[in-house]
Amino acid sequence: MRSNWLTLLRADAKALLGNSVSVPKMVAYYFRHLGFRAVLHHRIAHALFCRGFKFIAYLLATRSCSRTGADISPGASIGPGLLIHHPVGIVVGLGVVVGARCTLLQNVTIGERISDARNQYPVIGDDVIVAAGAVVIGPIKIGHQSIIGANSVVLHDIPDGVIAVGAPARIINKAGTSDRFRSQLVKVGEIGR
Repeated sequence: MRSNWLTLLRADAKALLGNSVSVPKMVAYYFRHLGFRAVLHHRIAHALFCRGFKFIAYLLATRSCSRTGADISPGASIGPGLLIHHPVGIVVGLGVVVGARCTLLQNVTIGERISDARNQYPVIGDDVIVAAGAVVIGPIKIGHQSIIGANSVVLHDIPDGVIAVGAPARIINKAGTSDRFRSQLVKVGEIGR
């Protein structure tokens, strides 16, 4: 994504804090919220990576991994509004594309399959929730507003607006039901939007 990293960071802060985004709150959340810290480090590392400073970008990503537990490649393209609640164990590969306003929970792996040809990474749509322990691998697409359930293993494309669970993942509802589920999660405070 070629957007200004500060603009992306403001959108990330808005996903976490709601509409009351301010510099003091962002600084406070940097120290209190490991997920926000991991996202901030990725934004800086990705900007460096895109400008050709790959060695420095990988140094920052490695330091971020040791500090936050999230291993997000600086080459991954992540849209605005990324929300990571618990970053420990999150792995996002080099060529992964993640859309806007996505939520990743702990122990999520998004990357390529070892047996596949190189550079075949998943593309995650906008407003997707990937629950704890989920694995999304290979050259697949996850549709907009979909929810990937906890400990699911996704090896095939997932259409827009569905909930997919299991290993291997299977769709358990038709389009639109994920909106009701998402609104219930917001009511109980599981996700920030």
